[in-house]
Amino acid sequence: MAAGRSGQNLAGQDTDVRIALELGVSWRKVFSTRHALGIPKRADSKWSPEALAKLGKRSDAWVAKEFGLTRQAVHMKRTRLGIPPAFPR
Repeated sequence: MAAGRSGQNLAGQDTDVRIALELGVSWRKVFSTRHALGIPKRADSKWSPEALAKLGKRSDAWVAKEFGLTRQAVHMKRTRLGIPPAFPR
C-alpha cells in the first residue's frame, strides 16, 4: 500500500476492485465501507472507451483484470451489448 493513502482517501477515486487490490482487501470490504460512509462510486470509471473496445476482442478475464472490473461485470456488459466472446467455447 502506498504510504499515506488510506481506504477512505481512495474511496470514490477509483473502482472498488482497484482500490481493494491496492489495499490488499476484498472489493466487498471497499464497497461496504464506501457505502457506509455515503461516498458514491466513481461513475465514469467503469466503462472507458478503451475497455468497451476490448469487449469480444480479448477474454472477459483479461478485460476484467486490465480495467479493474469483475469478470461477471465484463460478461454482463458484453452480453447486453450483443458482443460474442473473444474465444467461444
